[in-house]
Amino acid sequence: MALHYAAKYPKRIKGIILLDGGYLSSQDLGMTLENELQDIEKFCNEVRFPSWDIFFESEKEELSRWSEELEEASRAQVKEQDGEIRLTISTFTGQSIIKGLYAEPVTDIVEQVHCPTFLIHATKPSELESTRKKSIQILQTRIKNLNFEPIVDAGHDIFREAPKDVAKKIRTWVENY
Repeated sequence: MALHYAAKYPKRIKGIILLDGGYLSSQDLGMTLENELQDIEKFCNEVRFPSWDIFFESEKEELSRWSEELEEASRAQVKEQDGEIRLTISTFTGQSIIKGLYAEPVTDIVEQVHCPTFLIHATKPSELESTRKKSIQILQTRIKNLNFEPIVDAGHDIFREAPKDVAKKIRTWVENY
């Protein structure tokens, strides 16, 4: 979304920080639109918890640490509905976002992004490393002012898995650009 905004309104953007996003497309990962639409529908329908306690336990299992801030961020993703804890995002909204990304792929607009851009990317799962490298190389040829750094041993939710590392990298980049 940030890349699309920067391409459309370049005078409003001083820089972009991408947290493991904007460089891998679904096609890079072997996905089709139909697969993704089915996956998001399944995800939206199946993410249900019988209580807040069970929801938070599930969240804690995915992370190496827990805090009040992470609890608040986790709570913002869900709502209580019909006696269950369910995702806030609807299937319709999730599928609409995916359709939008297919209709206007980031690869079609990144050459219009002229502001400094900083990509902080995951290193897990390791099976995606060659795809990550290839995608970053492509992004480098299209965005002239691109910097990128990994968060070692972190997956896609880098801001939840390694917030101090992410904050340090952001702070350093902002101070130097």
